[in-house]
Amino acid sequence: MGFRLALGATARQVLRLTIAPGLWLCAAGITTGLVLGFFTARLVKSMIWGVTASDPLTLAAVALLLLAITLVANFIPAFA
Repeated sequence: MGFRLALGATARQVLRLTIAPGLWLCAAGITTGLVLGFFTARLVKSMIWGVTASDPLTLAAVALLLLAITLVANFIPAFA
């Protein structure tokens, strides 16, 4: 990061360079998890109480929580 700043990169470019790969990995993980979750929902349906196996509110909440954790985990080294 220091070399890029010394060679003329802006802080925004360095921030994007730091955060973008983590967000791509998070998006791939969330997508894979949702797809596999729909396929395995029938297997765990008898073990879930209070929600359906494909409850959209729960799935969206978990995806947003993972995205928020990823952003925080990527911002820490970007600003350190």
